[in-house]
Amino acid sequence: MSFDYRTYSLKEHFDKFNRQYWNGDLPSGPLCWITDAKYMVADAHAQFDFDNDEPHSRCWRIKILISSAAGEDYVNELLLHEMIHLQFKDDPTERSDDPNFHGEKFRAKAAELEQMTGYSNIKDKGVVAERIRSCFNELMR
Repeated sequence: MSFDYRTYSLKEHFDKFNRQYWNGDLPSGPLCWITDAKYMVADAHAQFDFDNDEPHSRCWRIKILISSAAGEDYVNELLLHEMIHLQFKDDPTERSDDPNFHGEKFRAKAAELEQMTGYSNIKDKGVVAERIRSCFNELMR
């Protein structure tokens, strides 16, 4: 039987992972499936909006492309990847270390989650996004 995104609750999985791997410390916020990949460079995206220059004023949402829903494990990896971004969203060292926020702390947390969950591609989602971005940039030249 194939994966059906309509039966996968992003909120329930977010809450479960938040309790299990972050002791419930991540803030809750909007989670959504999207169909329009127009502005996406990857299968999932943690988007942060700034009300002003204060880090604590950031609003966030996690978006996952419906077309990327290749299976529950893959979607779980995407969601965990984006949750790590949420954990380190106010850490300036994560931005200076890597423009995609895949800095040293991000990579360490991803490796820890891969050990705990048995998933093998949590940290590599950014690598895929970077390859897609590079290909897109080449096509636009």
